[in-house]
Amino acid sequence: MIDNARRELIDLREAAQRLGIRPRTLRTWVTARRIRHVRVGHRIKFEPAELEAAIRRRVVVVPAREERLAVEAPWNTLAPREG
Repeated sequence: MIDNARRELIDLREAAQRLGIRPRTLRTWVTARRIRHVRVGHRIKFEPAELEAAIRRRVVVVPAREERLAVEAPWNTLAPREG
């Protein structure tokens, strides 16, 4: 069972590639405990499910155009410039 778990772990470089970030950035996230990881000796490994969860946590949902237009833009509330 342990062998199967090891095969499913992804190394830091591949994990960074899947996330679309640099390995150094991923190391920073590990140090700051922003992403779950597994240490195998001195190596840092990641579960594929955790990478998918990290991607989902960082997805920004942009409202539809109609919803964006319905919100009053903050620059419309500013007083006109004198000039």
